[in-house]
Amino acid sequence: MAKDKIIIFIDSFQEKNRLQYNLIKDFGYQSVWFQTHPKVKEGIDTVHVLKPGLMARCIQVVSFFFKYKQTIHHIELYPGGRFAFLYLLFAKLFRIQVLCCERGDIYYYIHKKYDRLTRISQYIVYRFADYLWLRELFAADYLRQMKLNRPYFFIHNVVPVPDIEKLPLQSERPIDFLWVNSLKSFRRVEWFGEALDSAEFKGTKNVLLGITEGAVKNEYAQISQKHNLEVHGFVSPKAYYLKAKFFVMPASIVYLNHALLEAMSYGVIPIITEAQGASLIIKQGEDGFITAYEKEAFIDGMKKSRQMDEAMYNQISIRARAKIVAEYSETYYAKELRSMYDCISKKSSPKNAHETNL
Repeated sequence: MAKDKIIIFIDSFQEKNRLQYNLIKDFGYQSVWFQTHPKVKEGIDTVHVLKPGLMARCIQVVSFFFKYKQTIHHIELYPGGRFAFLYLLFAKLFRIQVLCCERGDIYYYIHKKYDRLTRISQYIVYRFADYLWLRELFAADYLRQMKLNRPYFFIHNVVPVPDIEKLPLQSERPIDFLWVNSLKSFRRVEWFGEALDSAEFKGTKNVLLGITEGAVKNEYAQISQKHNLEVHGFVSPKAYYLKAKFFVMPASIVYLNHALLEAMSYGVIPIITEAQGASLIIKQGEDGFITAYEKEAFIDGMKKSRQMDEAMYNQISIRARAKIVAEYSETYYAKELRSMYDCISKKSSPKNAHETNL
């Protein structure tokens, strides 16, 4: 019997997961998604909502594994859930291979942002999963801090490149600065807010997308009362990318942020702060700008960007999009994902596997 099912545990199926969903189907597998969020994405017919309550959820997962154990290729676990270690345990009992998909949760483990039970669950998954899939470079350093010297797959984020016949020119982009990210402690939204308070930005038009119900109150207050800033929740940013001149992200973690890649694919010039991997995605002054990880340096970078003439802006905008087309497109992702799944089929590590102790 063919092992053709890939089981993925996730908090919520998002639009950015659709590429993996489609590729799994193209590879001849069927993906089955277990999510905690009760709202199911339209057009995805293999999503199961995890039941509330520990006992009900355990029965649900064990029953599924028991019924389909002969056809499950592997399961993919996002380690940030407090019950993730149980899914790993159940998979081990049924001799199902487990791929730990690290997408940033390790930051919250190291900095003790999650409760103790969740952190214990995380460690168990990192330690005992058969395979690790990292998407961010900083995660390897954190694994070393945890003394988990294990091989891992590294497949970074990519984005679909929009079909744009001609990029909007600087003069055709009415939004000066665009923020497209949720408010996290490692993203300094207050720096963005302070910049907009200064006289140099008084007449600018700016947009922030990403306010959620869980946003910290003082962070929300910092940005919600500004006359030169539109604030929205999680809405599709695509229309905003076509209108924005600059994408801003002052943060201590920036490497291959999904919104960053998306913005560049639309020719929006990024202004980010120095952090691990920042220079791997942006070449300073060529396809974007990197400032020191300091409030004054970031605000100064925003000010200098407004002094750029149209010819220079348009050149950098074109190069920003070209970077994504050449290095961060779906073609790369499809090749690496297929290779990873082939290795799991063979129960082997790839020849180009990375080691956390290198």
